[in-house]
Amino acid sequence: MQKILMAMLDQMLELIYVVDIETYELLYINSAGREKYRIGDRKGAKCYKLLQGLDEPCPFCVNDSLTFDSVYSWEFTNKILCRHFLLKNRFVYWNGRKARIQIATDITERESEHNKLKNIQEDELIVKHCIGLPYEMGTLSKAMDDVLKRTGGYFGADRAYFFQASGDKLFMTNEWCVPQLTPEELFRELDISRFAQWRALFETKEYIVIEDMEQMKELDQALHQSLRLRGVRNLVIMPLERDGRLVGVGWVENPSAEKIGSIVPLLVSLRYFQLSAMHRIEYEAFLVKLSFEDSLTGIRNRNCYLQDIVKFRGAKNIGIVYVNINNMKGINDAFGHAYGDKMLTECARRFEKTFSSGFFYRIGGDEFVVICRDVAKAQFEQEIRSFKAQCAASTNFHVAVGYQWAERADDIQHLLHTAEAWMYEDKKQHYCKSLSSDRYRHYNDDLVELGALKKSLKEGRFIVYLQPKVSFADRSVSGAEALVRYQAEDGTVIAPVQFLPVLEDAKIISILDIFILDFICAKLSEWIKAGRQIVPISVNFSRYTLAEQDFLAQLKAVFGKYRIDKKWVIIEITESVKGIEGMDFTSLIDSIRDAGFAISIDDFGVGYANLSLFGSTNFDELKVDKSLVDNIVANKKTQMVLAFIMDICRRMDIRVVAEGVETEEQFGILKRNGCEQAQGYLFSRPIPIQEYEERFLAFR
Repeated sequence: MQKILMAMLDQMLELIYVVDIETYELLYINSAGREKYRIGDRKGAKCYKLLQGLDEPCPFCVNDSLTFDSVYSWEFTNKILCRHFLLKNRFVYWNGRKARIQIATDITERESEHNKLKNIQEDELIVKHCIGLPYEMGTLSKAMDDVLKRTGGYFGADRAYFFQASGDKLFMTNEWCVPQLTPEELFRELDISRFAQWRALFETKEYIVIEDMEQMKELDQALHQSLRLRGVRNLVIMPLERDGRLVGVGWVENPSAEKIGSIVPLLVSLRYFQLSAMHRIEYEAFLVKLSFEDSLTGIRNRNCYLQDIVKFRGAKNIGIVYVNINNMKGINDAFGHAYGDKMLTECARRFEKTFSSGFFYRIGGDEFVVICRDVAKAQFEQEIRSFKAQCAASTNFHVAVGYQWAERADDIQHLLHTAEAWMYEDKKQHYCKSLSSDRYRHYNDDLVELGALKKSLKEGRFIVYLQPKVSFADRSVSGAEALVRYQAEDGTVIAPVQFLPVLEDAKIISILDIFILDFICAKLSEWIKAGRQIVPISVNFSRYTLAEQDFLAQLKAVFGKYRIDKKWVIIEITESVKGIEGMDFTSLIDSIRDAGFAISIDDFGVGYANLSLFGSTNFDELKVDKSLVDNIVANKKTQMVLAFIMDICRRMDIRVVAEGVETEEQFGILKRNGCEQAQGYLFSRPIPIQEYEERFLAFR
C-alpha cells in the first residue's frame, strides 16, 4: 500500500512531503521536491532547516490548524526557491506515526496569467471561473455540472456532456441541456475503441470538431443516426488524457455557428485545469482514505478506530479481540524493519482470513483490535482458537491475544479494556514461560532474583522517564508522572508490561518502587539547588509495595534523606489496591496523608469505577483513565459522566487530571467541563530525564 502511494506521489508534478509533527523530521519527499531542492533522500532531516533554511520550527507552521478530516489550504512564498505556492495540508498516519502531509503547487506563473485574464476576451473569463469550481465545490461532479452549464450556455449550445473513462467504456457522469429539452436517457455510454477510431480518422488527439453531421456518418453510422434524430447539427468533442491514457471526454452539441470557432481554444485552456483538478480531487480522496487506513497493512488505523467505537455501542452479539505482536522491537533489530513490516502485514491478513464478520484496526505500532458484530459466541470462540492455532504454528512471530464476547455492547469501553487486560496477561505468560521467548525469559528470570534486581538497579538499567502534565488554563507544565523502562545489556528497551508483572509475582516490586521514589527525590533536590522551576511529580506504587508493613517508614526515610518539601511528590495509587487481602484501603490513604503526602487515585474509569470512593476516602487528585477520554468526543453520555465527576471533585477540592489526551477536540471538551490538568501525547510522550530538563525546566 505504501509503495503504491509513494509511486503515485513520485509521479506528481507538485512538491509533496511528509513530516512528523512532534519531531519535525522529514519522513518523505517526492521526486519533484527532491529535484526542486536539488537534494537526495534526506529522510530524518528537520523540515524547517531543509525546506525553509531556518534553525528552529517555522513561526508560520500550521500544525495547530490541521485535522485528519479536512484539507487546510493557504499560499506562501518560499524564500529558498523564490517561488509562490498554493499549499494543501492535513494530518495522516504514516507508518503508525502522526504526520503532516503537504502538497505544494507552484502557482507563480499561474498568478501572473490570472492577472492578465482580467483584461482579455469574455470566453477567457469563463475559463477563469471554471478553474476555481472544483476547489469551491469540493467534488468534481458538482463542479462539472456548473462548468457544463456555463460553457454550454455561453456558446449557445443545446447540450453538453462529460464522460469519464472506466475500463473499456466511457460513461456519462454529467449532463446539461437547455430548459426546453429533456435529459438524454439512451446516450449514456460509449466504447473507448469506437472513440479511438474517430480520433484516428480526424488525425488529431487534441479535439474533434464536426461542423457538418454528414462527417459523422462516415465515422459511425449508428451514432450518426442517433444524433440526427436528436437534432444535432454540429458537435465538438474534447478528450482529456493523463500520461497517454484517456480519462474523460467533454462533448458539446450545437454550439452557435458564430462561436464554434472560439470554442476550441476555450476548451483547450479549460482542459488543462480540469485534468489538474481531476487528479488533485482524486488524490485528496486518496488522502482521506489514508487518514483512516493504515498505509502498511491496508486495514483501518487508530484514527478510524477512535471514530468507529461509538458505532458499536449497543451492538448485539459482539466479539472483541485485542492482539499484540510479542517482541516487535527484537524482530526489527534482528531481521530488519522490512521483515517486521512483513510480519505486521501477515498478521492483518490472518485477521481477514479468520474473522468472517470482523472490523480490523491497527491501533499502534504492534497492536491490533478486531471487532466482530452479529457473531454467535460459539463461532467467535472457534475463530479465536483458529487464529491462535495459526499464530502458534508460525515460526516467524508470536502474538498475545485477549478477547471478550457480549450479547450486547452497552459498555464498549469496558469490553475493550477487559480484552486488553487479558492480552497483557497472555503476554506476561509468554515472556515468563514460553520456551520460544528465551531472550525475554532470560531478562525476567534474572530480575526475579533479589540480588540480580539490585545489581540491575546499581548498573542503571532501570531508566526513569517523565511525562509532563499541563494546565488547562494556559498549557504550561504543572506536573509530571514518573515512569520506568528497563534497558537490557544488548541495548533493548523493555516496556513495563514485560517486567513489572514478574516483579510483582516475585513480591520484590517494592525494591523498584522505592528506587524510583529515591531517584525522583534526588532529582528534585538537585533541581532546587540549581535554581530550577520545579513542579510536583507523581510516583506510582504497586499494591504489593503499599501492602508492606513498613511502607510508610520507607517513605519517610527517603524524604528524610533529601529534606525536600513533601508537596513536590504525589503518591499515586489505584483503586484496585482494595483487592489486596488484609489491607484497609481507607486507613492506608489516611495514614499517608497524615504524614504530609498528597494522594492521587489513578486509572479512575477502568472497569466499573466505584463512586463510593468519594464518600469513604480522602484524597487530593483524581486521574481520569484514557478509556474515558478516548470516548469523550463522540459519546455525549461520557461527557455527561465526566462533567458530573468533575463537579463532584470541584466541590470536594479534588484536582482532576485527564490521562491519554491525544486531540484538540478532547482537550476542548475537558476544558469546558472544568478539568484542571491534562496528560497525553497531544503535549508529550514519556521522555528521558535529560530531555525533560531541556524542554520543561526553566531557571528561576
